[in-house]
Amino acid sequence: MCITKPSRVADVKGREAVLEDGRRVKTAVAVRKGDYVLVGMGVVIERISKKEYEQLRSYATSA
Repeated sequence: MCITKPSRVADVKGREAVLEDGRRVKTAVAVRKGDYVLVGMGVVIERISKKEYEQLRSYATSA
């Protein structure tokens, strides 16, 4: 099982994304600035909708 964390892309530099928290991660999918994404093991693995992002963030803060 892989644990993923929702985040938002603040910037893109080549094959790396800079996330809203300042982390730089590799990208397994094409992303653009402002995209909502799931990050697992230091890699963007999926783009998600804003609604999914907000739901996942609320689950994380309520646990």
